[in-house]
Amino acid sequence: MGINATFSLSGTFFEQALEYEQSVIDVFREYFDSGLEELMSEAYYHSLASLWDGDEFLEQVMEQEAILWKLFKVKPKTFWNTELIYSKTIAEYVSSLGYRNILAEGTAQIVSIHFPNYLYRQHQGLTCF
Repeated sequence: MGINATFSLSGTFFEQALEYEQSVIDVFREYFDSGLEELMSEAYYHSLASLWDGDEFLEQVMEQEAILWKLFKVKPKTFWNTELIYSKTIAEYVSSLGYRNILAEGTAQIVSIHFPNYLYRQHQGLTCF
């Protein structure tokens, strides 16, 4: 019994937790081991790199993947970009790294024609919701 939750925690959050309060990592590890969670990936610095430098963006995502693997032995399936920013280019980057899902913010014009839980498909089967 417990609460299912999804977390997206930046690499800088993990750096601070490791430096100042290791027990925070232990609490998350215990929760993740319970099977009640899903951990999403994002840019390591929770930055806007996806808007201005694709190489920097990919580097930050891979850095985030490395810390998630090091701390929790997890490779997330879902990606959450800073501020839910989405474009076809971002979808291509994320898909190329093996993610199956991406969270995105829709405009009123787009989401008004579908029910709230509609799953959008974009690049190579990447699910957007």
